[in-house]
Amino acid sequence: KHMEEHEVILRDASATGFSITCGPEVTLEIEQLAHVLLEDYIEELNKNYSFHLYGIVVRKQELENGKIVYGFRLNSKVGGLENYLTQKERIRIKKSRGK
Repeated sequence: KHMEEHEVILRDASATGFSITCGPEVTLEIEQLAHVLLEDYIEELNKNYSFHLYGIVVRKQELENGKIVYGFRLNSKVGGLENYLTQKERIRIKKSRGK
């Protein structure tokens, strides 16, 4: 089966799943498998991160602006993802405290 590639916005990620926002040109079905490449650079750590997220669509929500949010359950554990998310959260908390 042909795999389509789209630019999407990763809204949220956790150790068990993730969600994306995209335009109506992206059409996924519930229970469909999708692959999202998460690439990030954390300036505070001077480190690049890259994760391949393979997830199964578990929910679809259409927003008023025509965008669509898809929620995914990860179908396999992603090495290093939890550590990355913990680092991001620590930095977010430090920034919110004005440090």
